[in-house]
Amino acid sequence: MNHPTYCIIHHTVSPTTTTREQVDAWHKARGFGGIGYHVLVNLDSHGVPHAVTGRPAEQTGAHCPGYNSKSIGVCVAGNWSKDDPDDPQYAAMWLHVRMTVRLLMDDYNIPVENVLGHREARPNHTECPGLKLDMDAFRASLKETV
Repeated sequence: MNHPTYCIIHHTVSPTTTTREQVDAWHKARGFGGIGYHVLVNLDSHGVPHAVTGRPAEQTGAHCPGYNSKSIGVCVAGNWSKDDPDDPQYAAMWLHVRMTVRLLMDDYNIPVENVLGHREARPNHTECPGLKLDMDAFRASLKETV
């Protein structure tokens, strides 16, 4: 059973239009038993951002060892070590990510300091959710959306 006190942010290192079905297949191939994230935020074929449910929130995730049983995993489609989250083309997507994370924070009583990038939770293991994403600025933006 998942008892989320953290929200861990990830990226797919794939196109921003990557689907839930694609991530589910990748994770099954890795032996995860299905998509490991609880939410995937992507762009549809028209460039409209939306959040789709992955693993049910009450189930333990498969996205960040050491945090899986105490977190909600939110994955953002794209390669945020290459793509620029501040680029106007992606601004609507990141607004959607912020709103989604803010709702999860409210639903699960997660404090803003417990919203972490995967690389913050697992230093030296990954650059996820992308080197161009400033997690301090992201957390500050979450405070502004209260």
